[in-house]
Amino acid sequence: MLLGNTVVREINDLNELYEIEKEKREYFKSQETDLYKRNVLFFRGQSDYLWELEPGIKRENNLNEWEELQDFNPNEYTLFNYIAKCQHYGKKTRFLDFSTDMDIALFFACNEKEDTDASLYMCPYMPRKSCWSDTIIISELSLLRNEITVGDFADQLYMKYSDLRNRFIDINDLSRQLVSWLGHGFIVLPDAKEYEEMKVDNPRIYNQKGAFFICGNKTQQPLDSWGSTFYAEYNIILPEVCDVPDTLQEDIFVTKVKIPSFLKRNILDCLIAKGINKEYLLVT
Repeated sequence: MLLGNTVVREINDLNELYEIEKEKREYFKSQETDLYKRNVLFFRGQSDYLWELEPGIKRENNLNEWEELQDFNPNEYTLFNYIAKCQHYGKKTRFLDFSTDMDIALFFACNEKEDTDASLYMCPYMPRKSCWSDTIIISELSLLRNEITVGDFADQLYMKYSDLRNRFIDINDLSRQLVSWLGHGFIVLPDAKEYEEMKVDNPRIYNQKGAFFICGNKTQQPLDSWGSTFYAEYNIILPEVCDVPDTLQEDIFVTKVKIPSFLKRNILDCLIAKGINKEYLLVT
């Protein structure tokens, strides 16, 4: 069965779920192109099957993202650490939690709403490295209060940060990259050093083997082929409307597994036996 283009599977026991995971991993390993092999399989569990993939900011209609994040200084962090801090302090943001460990995502799917069917998303994605310039761009985007053209936003960033002038040829080059970020978002995965730092600074994220999808923004004109060309700089960013891209939730490579409510208790017992429990995953 298809949901849009997303493959929907339903399981009747836990072994079926591990078989689905195995199928997906083997498929990407079998591909000859490097593009496929560089994909990482990310997981997200949701305790209600009917819930869509939505970051916290979209579930809070009257909340302004810039109000949530104005106290955070992005200059102090890499992108992953910046997001981890925001999530740790319960900020409602455009950042969507994922894990590289299916069992951990499965725990969050089954830990609440015992009488409700749950879902587990399996999303193959090519992660980006966490770097300072991405931190700046995403945090500046989150702090926008008014509509602004992509070109004007790029111009402001270009003049403000020398690192962006070193990284991009000109404002048009930066504008085209911004359109890609706005339209598709991206997932950020920490490197080994950042994960080790998480052990001390943010053990919750460390134990959850966390990764974050950063949602982009809607723009006045659809971000189709028009928006990705030379004219990208004239498109207008709508600051308070972050968007989960189709590539994350309506893609043939994304699998949404329906977990019947009657399996939740048994699954939790299996996970707890592995040491995956609330105290471990939500450690402060």
